[in-house]
Amino acid sequence: MNLSPEARSFDLTPAEHRLYLLIVEGGLRDREISTKTGFTYGSVKTIIHRILEKKGCSGRVELVVKHWKAMKF
Repeated sequence: MNLSPEARSFDLTPAEHRLYLLIVEGGLRDREISTKTGFTYGSVKTIIHRILEKKGCSGRVELVVKHWKAMKF
């Protein structure tokens, strides 16, 4: 599977990229992400906020839609 430039996550830190994948593929809530990753709940909220800012999204739904629209199969 090839990713278009918009779908790539090279601008994200490793922690941001990990959470980005959980969001776009798993639809997990913040507490579930915290449990799954070992990050504190506060850290998860901060990291997600940074992801949304970097990707120019106002929320998770927009992030997921942009991700899947950018995918090339």
